[in-house]
Formats: sequence, structure tokens, C-alpha cells
Amino acid sequence: MSGSHVSGGGTGGQGILVITYEPAVDPFITQADYRLFENPDDIGGTPWSGCRTESGTTTIPNGSTNSDVTLSKSISDMAQAYLLTRASGTSSIAGGNDHMVAGEITNASTLTFTRGASPNAQTHISYSLVECFLNEFSVQRGVTTIASGANSNTASISSVDVDKSMVIVSSYDDENAANQQTGLATGELQDSSTVLLRRHSSPSVIDTIAWQVVTFSDLSGASVQTGETMLGSSVVSQTAGISSVDTGHSFLYCTYDADSNGLRQTAVGCDLTDATTLTFSRYGTGSYNNRIRWYVVTFPVSGVTVHRGSVTDDGGSSDNARYDIDITLPTAVDSVTKAYPFITNTTRGTGTAFPRNSWIYELTNTNTLQTSYWRGSIYGSGTHYWQVVEFASIEAEVGDPLANENTPATLRSASRPFRLRMLLGVSDATVGQNTSFKLQYAPLSGTCSASTYSDISASSTIAYRDFNELNDGSPLVANTNDPVDGTNITETQTYVASNNFRNSESILSPGEDGEWDFSLVDNGAPANSSYCFRAVYADGTPLNTYSHYPQITTSDGVFNVEIVDDVGQAVSDPDVALGTGVMKFACDQTSGTLGTPTQSMRVTNRSAGVLWTLSMAATSGSTGSWTDGTHSFDFNDPGDAQPGCSDGTDSDTYSGMLSVGFATATISAGAGCTTDGVSLGTSAAFHQDIADDITLARAGGSAANGCYWDIEGIDLSQTIPAEQPPGTYGLDMTITLTSS
Repeated sequence: MSGSHVSGGGTGGQGILVITYEPAVDPFITQADYRLFENPDDIGGTPWSGCRTESGTTTIPNGSTNSDVTLSKSISDMAQAYLLTRASGTSSIAGGNDHMVAGEITNASTLTFTRGASPNAQTHISYSLVECFLNEFSVQRGVTTIASGANSNTASISSVDVDKSMVIVSSYDDENAANQQTGLATGELQDSSTVLLRRHSSPSVIDTIAWQVVTFSDLSGASVQTGETMLGSSVVSQTAGISSVDTGHSFLYCTYDADSNGLRQTAVGCDLTDATTLTFSRYGTGSYNNRIRWYVVTFPVSGVTVHRGSVTDDGGSSDNARYDIDITLPTAVDSVTKAYPFITNTTRGTGTAFPRNSWIYELTNTNTLQTSYWRGSIYGSGTHYWQVVEFASIEAEVGDPLANENTPATLRSASRPFRLRMLLGVSDATVGQNTSFKLQYAPLSGTCSASTYSDISASSTIAYRDFNELNDGSPLVANTNDPVDGTNITETQTYVASNNFRNSESILSPGEDGEWDFSLVDNGAPANSSYCFRAVYADGTPLNTYSHYPQITTSDGVFNVEIVDDVGQAVSDPDVALGTGVMKFACDQTSGTLGTPTQSMRVTNRSAGVLWTLSMAATSGSTGSWTDGTHSFDFNDPGDAQPGCSDGTDSDTYSGMLSVGFATATISAGAGCTTDGVSLGTSAAFHQDIADDITLARAGGSAANGCYWDIEGIDLSQTIPAEQPPGTYGLDMTITLTSS
């Protein structure tokens, strides 16, 4: 609204006020430039970088024995997830059956926390779920009780490597009295298939223990050291020596028992003091002992970082009121969903008003580890030994461009993930921060503008691809190959792995473009099919105009082997000529080469899988033979002392043997590809019903798809039986490519 006051022109000093209303102007948004990219090679395949955590606090409410937590994201594989649990509360839950808690992963979406009674008071719980995706570790779990009057029990598991395993435990007992000693338990591996759970002595109470055996794989790069240390009477600390570790990448996990009841007696702090020393501490001396079971897990430097330290406190302001300590991390973690804490502590208290010696803890933000308990006065004071385990993060970068800017592209293989970076240009008015949009796709029908669009989801034909390493909504990392919209200024926004998306990083003013990075995948689309993309408002309203429509064509999905010439054209009638020989009274050898510059074996894999095997066998099967139409000799009869020189135990009367060697063989990859994960076969000879086919090459899990490989220089050597009649002999062979 604008106004002006015009004086004069009237009597008595009267004026005229002119008010002009100008209607509000909406932003004009254009879908502008785009570019399509590959994913980076390290996305989806680097151990530890995909691991995630989900941490928080909860309570078992008044009058209940358990409480469930529904995870924000379901676990993909429960054998690749473990749970850490800690409990605390006011002195009104002092019994071992109400302040101690066992935590379990009960199903893919639920954590369950259980205590032994249902008092009219809450138990406060902190938890951290850890999930990885590349078989960095495997987990077996269960719940076992130690019977009244016993001090241990065992549980059977599938066999594991004891030297690469740790046992995580959480427990409670059925003791009504103020007691913690009887409920404390430790876990260890008695042997490769037996978990041993122990407590001190043999009290007349039942312990319930939730246990998890975490076994680290060879590919994880992790190592484990374990042992037991006694923190004896009349000392405040005890050390244990270990083989040297990198403290910045090593995690100390410990549990313990106690031979005496009391706050001080049942609180032990565990610390990785230096590269070769562990230190275990209580607040003060006394006539009591703790047996400590400890594990030191050392992770690869590039995969996991462990932050650690210690803090002391003087106790809270009043009893049974929550008291928080905020520990500022010396180095912030990248994300609270990629890190988890672990704290042990000492306490000054000497009574039995449990759980005043127990603290819960969580990462409240990337800089702050908060630990909490419900004890006032100096008797709650003690030292907190903290660790934060952080998994490596990968920035939301892109791989190589699939095509030039504003140019449609074709995917290199079926079911292939890809990235779309796209600009939305703004004019006329500002787009407020966190304006919501969504991405749609359409099978190409004539033109992109005339095609029928649907929302992209995790299950649509062209779908969002949510990589565990990357956080949906994390800031976009600019790339020199990003699209540019003329002279407009680009305001980078976020990595997008689900609808809706927003300009969460900034407002967008006229003359600016927001840039988003969409993670997408061919989710079973037909081969050679083209799709278009557009952004719309979250309510489905189209943008004002579309200057460009991104377009992708799915791969043809070719998976084959063929013989090609030196310019890559298929050879219509390929053959391999062995050397010419003469009839001899002794067996002889002739040789040739499979795969030459003019007859190279080309394996093309544009399918969704990466595993394949290339093999060769006689076209007519194991009973085939070399023949000139009249005479024959064998290719798969090793015979006796001289291989191939005499008829063996097979069903025919021929001798002869064909051997395949790889001493001079080579594999070369097509443009933009490598031979990583692709290997040649092993030298072998055909042997009827034992080695009817021979592997020429294979691709393992680290191989790529969307590529071709040329294989040349494989040695063939044929034994010719003695006195074999002269002739031109032939044997048809079939080369087969199979997915595996």
C-alpha cells in the first residue's frame, strides 16, 4: 500500500489523501537447468560409512514392568544391529527388581526395556541402537536367567571367532530390597559356541540377563582384545595392560560384578588411559572387590573415530530431582545419527538408596553429551568416563556426469542408481524459507510437457534411492559440473532421498536459483524406457513454467558374451586354429590362442547384477571329440601316466586331452570402467564327468556393471594321440556367460 497527501486545492486548508493499493506479487518459479550424474564409487560399499545410530531416552512408567520404543526407521537386518542400555531414577526404585533394566531388540521396529517389578515410580532409560549394512559385524542375541543359588549360566550360539567377538549385557534381578550387587552380571565367550554369564557368589535371587554377541567380520578391519581385571579391596584403581592400540579409534566396553552392596561398591569407572593401559576406578577404598570383564574394539582409522574424556561433578542440588551435566565435546560429531555414547562412572555415596549411582546419557546435539541422574548433595559426586563412537560420514557428492547440462542421458545398467541435480529459478518475489515441493516422474509420451506425472516414492518405477551413508535433507555439496542458470545466483539447498523437499538452507530471492540433489534409481523399469521429471508444489500445483525437463532412458540390460574384431564388431563365424602337426608314433602336442586382437572375447554386463562367470565347454557335451568326419580323438581323457596319451576309464576308446592356461592371458576394460573385481580362471584340463567345463574369467562382488571387458591370450594345448591319422579335425566349443 502506498499513499500521498496533496495540500491545497480546497477551502479551509483542506487536503486530499490519495491511497493506492498494489496487489501482492507471488514468486514466479521456473524449473530451470539440470544435469544427470552417476553416484560416486564409494557410495554403498565402504565399511562403517553406512552405519547409523538411533539414540534417546524413555521411561518404564508407574505400575509397569516394561516399555517399548518404536524406532523411527526399521532395522534392515537384526543380525547387523546391537543395543546399548542404561537405567537410572529416584531412590523410590531402589530394589534390584525395579531400578535395573534389560534392553532388547524385539523386532525390526521395536526396542523393549524390562524390569523385574511394577513399582509406582518410573525407571529412566537411555539407549543407543547401532545398525550397519555391509556385514561389518553379525549379532546373536538372547535372554538367559541365573537361577537362585547359582552364580552363572550358559547359552548356546552358532560358532563364532572368539578373538573377534564381544558380549554386551544388561540385567535385572527379582530382589525387592535395596540391592544392586546381586543383579550385576558379566558376559564372555566360554568357547566358540557358548556364552558364559556370571555374577558374584550365589545369592538367593534370580538374575535375568539380555545378552548380545557381536562378532566383527574380517572385512570390517576391526580387532578385539578382552580380559578380566580384579579391582581389589583397599584400592581405588587398578590398571591392565593391552597390546598397543590407536586410542582415537578404539572403544572400551566393560561390565562388572560386586561382592558388596552399596552405591560406591557397585559403581566402577572404565577408562582407556593410553595406548597400552586400561584403568578401572571406584570413588574410594573399602573392603570390597569388583571383577571387571572388558573388551577393547579397535576400528579402522578411516571408518570409525572414538572421542573420549572424563569429567567430575559435585552432586546435584536436591535429592530425587533430575540433575544434568552437559559435556561439551572437544570435536563435534557430524551427526547424532552417526554416533553413540557410552559412559561409566564412580560415585561418592555409601548407602543403598539405588539407583543414585547410575546415570543415563545421550547426545543432545552434535556438540553436547548430556548425562543425568536423580541424586542431590555431595554424595552424588563422582567421575564420568565418557566415550562417543562416531562412524565416518560421506558428503552428498555426485559422481561423473552422465551427459552434458540439459541433455537427456541413458543409464549404464539395469536397476542403476543415479543422481539428478536441478535448479528452480525465482523471479518477481521472494520464496520463503522451507517452502515445500515434491518431485514427480512420467513415462515419456510424445513430449515431457504432455506426459502424465506421478509422485516419486520409495516404490515407484523410478524411485528414490536412500543410501545409508547419506542423510536425507543434508546440505548439498557443490560440484564443478553442476548446472548453471545463466547469470542467476545459485543457492545450494539439500540432498533429497524422499518427498517432500524444501529450500531449508535459505530464502530464494528474485534472480536466484535453488539447487537440489535428487537420489534416484531405476526400480524395475522396462529396458530402453524414457522418463521425464518435474517439480511441483507440495499440494501438486505445477510451477509457473518449465524451461527444461530432465529425461533419463533406462539401460537395455544387455548381458552377453560375443567374439568381436579389433573395432568391436561381432565376428560371425569365430574359430581358433591350433598348430599343424604330423603323424607321430608317440603322442604329441599342438597349441593355439583363444582370444586375439581380431577375435577377442567380449563380456558385456549392463544387467542389474555384478557377479558373473565365463566358462567354456564342448558343444556336444562330455562325450564329444575331435573329428575329421572319419577319425576321432578325445579332448577330455587324461589317461594314465602321460596325460592324454592313452585311453582312460571313460566310455569311449579315444585318448587325448585339451588344457587351458592363463600365463599370457589379459583382461582389459571398456572406457570408463576398470578390471577391479574381474579375474582370469585357473589353468586346468578337461576331464570327462569331472571337469566338463573350464572357467575362463569371473567377476566378484567388487566388480562394476554397466561395462564390458575384452579377454585375450588364453593358451590352449591339445595332446594328440600316437599314430593319429592325418586330417583336418574340428571340435565345436561353446563359451557361456552366467550370472551368479
